[in-house]
Amino acid sequence: VLVHGPQGAPAVLAMSAGAANLGFSGFEGMLWIGPSGLISTFVLTLQGQELPTAKSFTLPPLAGLEGVTVWFQAVYPTLPGEFNAQQMLIGNASEIVLRH
Repeated sequence: VLVHGPQGAPAVLAMSAGAANLGFSGFEGMLWIGPSGLISTFVLTLQGQELPTAKSFTLPPLAGLEGVTVWFQAVYPTLPGEFNAQQMLIGNASEIVLRH
């Protein structure tokens, strides 16, 4: 997964096994990852200068997982640890279908 943004800015990358248009107050229509399927979250420090910050994932053997969709979405708070819908950016959701 590649994430872009200003140098030194934090980004919270969320990974979910499901998608849902969440109805959090102030975030309507922006968050598409499903909280019930949330697998993990990662905090990344962005490189800026149009360089992507990469997060690699190792998949387990695909027995039983082939065809599963995994969703990713990045949230860019203006300050680390502060989530205010009026002062943050939320990236587009991306989906990856597992296959071999």
